[in-house]
This record gives sequence, structure tokens and C-alpha cells, in this order.
Amino acid sequence: MQGRDPATGARHAMHGVLGIDEAALAALPDEGFAQLHREGWLAAIHAHLVSLQTLADFTLVFAPPGPIPTASQAQDNAA
Repeated sequence: MQGRDPATGARHAMHGVLGIDEAALAALPDEGFAQLHREGWLAAIHAHLVSLQTLADFTLVFAPPGPIPTASQAQDNAA
């Protein structure tokens, strides 16, 4: 996941972030959704979705993947 700070233009990258396909979740048949509920996964799924949205709202404006600048390039962009 990559983003750009709208205030400074500095780019940020987060590695290892996983997501849930909300369309696939919504398209589950009733039995599949019920199984997630019975097995206790729904609370974790919803917490994860809220967490990702909060992260996006916090500081990052997500942009298409591109090269990540070096530390000196990030400092030059901030100046």
C-alpha cells in the first residue's frame, strides 16, 4: 500500500497490509456468511475493515504504486 501525504507530498509505503474483498464478502451465500458468524470471524472482519478505513482517513491519500523515493529525495520533496 502506497500513499502520499497531501500536506508535504512525502510518499509513504506500508508493506504486508492485507485487505478483505468487500464485494466478495457481500456476495457470499447465506450459508457462507452464517459459517463466518458461527466461527467468530465476522467481528474480526468488520474490525479490520474499520481499521483500514481509519488508516486511509488519517493521513494517506492513496496513489497508484510507483517508485518509492530515497530518504534524501523525500527530504528534498518536503523542503
